[in-house]
Amino acid sequence: MPRDRNAHINELKNAFPQFKVVKESQSELIFAIEGSERMEDRSSRSLTLLVSLSPTFPQSAPSIAMSYLFFKVPMTKVDEPDSKTPEWDPETSSLVECVRNAFNHLWVYWGTVSPPSMGSITEQLSRETDRLLVDLNENPNCLDAYCYQLPIMKQMREMSVRSVNELESLANANVALRTEVESLYNEVKTMQSELYGQMNELEEANQNKLIISVCTPEALVKTLEADLRKLHEKSRTIAKTTIDAYGDNKKNFQESFEVYRATCKKMHEIDLKLRAYRTTKS
Repeated sequence: MPRDRNAHINELKNAFPQFKVVKESQSELIFAIEGSERMEDRSSRSLTLLVSLSPTFPQSAPSIAMSYLFFKVPMTKVDEPDSKTPEWDPETSSLVECVRNAFNHLWVYWGTVSPPSMGSITEQLSRETDRLLVDLNENPNCLDAYCYQLPIMKQMREMSVRSVNELESLANANVALRTEVESLYNEVKTMQSELYGQMNELEEANQNKLIISVCTPEALVKTLEADLRKLHEKSRTIAKTTIDAYGDNKKNFQESFEVYRATCKKMHEIDLKLRAYRTTKS
């Protein structure tokens, strides 16, 4: 059963609490309806539609426009832009659904930008030059473009401020990182200086004959064999001296014999070390 005029209006009041009569005359009835939407960042945006009803409504279609852009907003569903179905059918159409469709069209129109309010536009216009105000008054499309760019410029400013804050944060982080790098650089210089000192000590050690003689297994074996040969020669010399001293002076003989015994003992110890070292290597 088709709805009458009052039924459509009552449904509209119930569906949209922010409902206000702007103009009521014999030729036209205009409502201002405010709608809101929650965005992805959990903030909300709102706008106001003007719904105009002629005296012959609902037999004639309503007209829906945005409060300050004054262009006709489509009443069809957003996902049916090329539908051949008429926007308004007196028998089946619902004024509430038409208004909801109009709001959806405007959310798509504004994209991610929050539309400006009449208060923000009035405040912004109060700060503009007379020349711009004349252009806005004389050009019917100029006000549309002006209103559309206000929230976009605001968003651009907010993005600029956010970028500056991010750059400032990065600069502060770089300063802190530079201090840390300088500290690490000083540590590396200290360690490098210590390394140079150790390298010099190692170079001096490489020039030390005693260290060179025992620095490798082969060098140690050669050193022990050479010491053993020297002790053999020394023991023979001491033995000859001891025998020669036996007939002349017993005291000298006893002293030479003790030296001989000590030399033989040392020679025996080196020989045992040499044998033991060779055994561990074989």
